[in-house]
Amino acid sequence: MLSFKKQKVENISEFLPFIQHIDYKLGSYTMGWKILWARKFNFFYTVANNCYIQYVEMNKQPYFYYPISLSNNENEEKESLKLIGEYCTQNKLKLSFIDIPKHKLINILSIYYYHNTIHQDRKWMNYSYNAKEFLELTGRKYSKQRNRIRAFLKQNIKYEFLKIDRNNIEETKKFIDNWWKKYPKEKISDFSDYAAKFESSILDYYFEFNLIGAIMKINDEIVAACIGEKCGNTLYNHVEKINHKIIGLDCFFVNLFAKTFVTNDIKFINREDDVGNKGLRRSKLQYEPEELVCGYTINVHNEFFYVTKAKTIKVNQEIKLADITSKDKNYFELCSDDDLNKYYGYDYHKYFDEKVYKKPVDLEWFLQSRKKDLLRKNEISWGIFVNNELVGEINLFDIDYKHEAWLGFRTLKRFQNKGYTSQCAKAIIDYALYTLGLNKVLSKCYKQNTPSKNMLLKIGMQSRGEDENFYYFDISSK
Repeated sequence: MLSFKKQKVENISEFLPFIQHIDYKLGSYTMGWKILWARKFNFFYTVANNCYIQYVEMNKQPYFYYPISLSNNENEEKESLKLIGEYCTQNKLKLSFIDIPKHKLINILSIYYYHNTIHQDRKWMNYSYNAKEFLELTGRKYSKQRNRIRAFLKQNIKYEFLKIDRNNIEETKKFIDNWWKKYPKEKISDFSDYAAKFESSILDYYFEFNLIGAIMKINDEIVAACIGEKCGNTLYNHVEKINHKIIGLDCFFVNLFAKTFVTNDIKFINREDDVGNKGLRRSKLQYEPEELVCGYTINVHNEFFYVTKAKTIKVNQEIKLADITSKDKNYFELCSDDDLNKYYGYDYHKYFDEKVYKKPVDLEWFLQSRKKDLLRKNEISWGIFVNNELVGEINLFDIDYKHEAWLGFRTLKRFQNKGYTSQCAKAIIDYALYTLGLNKVLSKCYKQNTPSKNMLLKIGMQSRGEDENFYYFDISSK
């Protein structure tokens, strides 16, 4: 099973070898982005199957990034996607992905193909520009930028354009910090407040991670700074800070930065997202982005997701499977019989404490527990009814992200050995495989429980091994 550790700025260097070749055009898969936001979000990571696997924790829920293969091997990435699903199943976590590149969506959907929800968020879309057009600024659509550059040059301002080095890096940090101090307080958001505190800290790792950057000075004072990096075929601008009081400086400096650092292998310039800031959006849109690059969020649902109630299934004229209600008094006996339930693998005493509830266990508590399991999408259970009398229960539980679920059953002692459960088990297996669309149904029984073993084999399940306590079985739609 995967084992994750917290990602900190100090151990982020492990990420570097994996991103040298990727062309995702998404800032969240770069070193600079990881450094900038390492203190804002709880990131966790592991290296497995030759892939870097990472998630961000939000509201105690993990959201996984696309696994990156060190050797750019898509099969390794797909196997890692399966490992992520197994991790979530074993830890009873919802399976969700975040910032998934468009061309990688198909790999996730080919493995987790149920009714997933996929969405985008406009404020996190990355602004990607054609590098050649950004440099040349030719054509009518860039007339405004050319005019602003001419306006700056007409002022005949003497300036210095300098790459960031050890002689000016501390001065650059102070410029970024002071820029934020002058930022209007009424415009401060959660994200800009964080940036005001930590954005300049990216320079603490400037040389370690081969970041690139430049400043512009006028009268020996910094008036503009940009810090970025090259990743794949894209130049990313992580930090842009400019004195907007100087007419045309913004367009002149950004264009000069690009001319300085764009090389033949760079096809795109990414100025990242606008976090929903009106001014940033206007500024980035005016350069006519070639593409607003979206990282997709995917919430993976299991086959129980749309089930809100146990569907009535007619087995024959005498037997049916249906929901259990407060009218079915036999359910209390079924749930509270300790001797019966020792082979079912259920002991309500572990979950019900009379001292806490201040009363003995009752039918309503068992019914509410059953409903909670369905609401959590952990289990669907049916009552086994013979001539409308509840005689037992059968369920599908512990569904995983491999489209598999377990089959369980129990029958009141006075109704056992009459063939009711075996007929219902067949019906539930058909429902699971051909209505819900599961790939496989699994089951197990205690080694002492010979009747259950014989029944599972009788209904067509295949023996799949044993351990110290159980025999295991499964059946698939193949």
